[in-house]
Amino acid sequence: MSKKTNNKNHLKIIGGKWKGQKVTFRNVPDLRPTLSRTRETLFNWLRPFVANSACLDLFAGSGSLGFEAMSQGASLLTFVESDRSTVLHLKNQVALFDSSIVTLHRDAVKFLKQTNETFDIAFLDPPYAQPDLIDDALTVMTQKRLISQFLYIEALSLNHLQNLEKKSPFKLIKSSKNGLGQCALFKATL
Repeated sequence: MSKKTNNKNHLKIIGGKWKGQKVTFRNVPDLRPTLSRTRETLFNWLRPFVANSACLDLFAGSGSLGFEAMSQGASLLTFVESDRSTVLHLKNQVALFDSSIVTLHRDAVKFLKQTNETFDIAFLDPPYAQPDLIDDALTVMTQKRLISQFLYIEALSLNHLQNLEKKSPFKLIKSSKNGLGQCALFKATL
């Protein structure tokens, strides 16, 4: 779980080659890193698939999911974040690791519309106050077939996550409570 120390928020990477290393993040509204217990559950689900995968951390925020994926064996990671100060902070954190993580300052949905890259695994964790961002991103991901294996989403309600399954080629395979919200892992069926 994240905690506040010397006016800096930080979290620890829970597994893999960077296990125990701290990542700091900005103390701003709507930036809520995925809880440690949720990350542990997610990466237990993904463990057989994360090695050598190409990952996308859309709405990156603290970067907690992307850093965890890289620590646990992903070979490529792209962070996409729309807030300039958060991107600069992320870039400073990336520089602390011996890794070639791409960090982009872009609107997430515009990035999806412009990219031709495909990703094995994508993490979507936008601010809870903007649930339409999930739907907009999922629409583009589906149209362009940008995700080949798994899609992880955090939202306020399980109902929202279940409705996503009804209107997309992603099958909800796992879900759990995540603090105030819900999280779910979907499998691409394209």
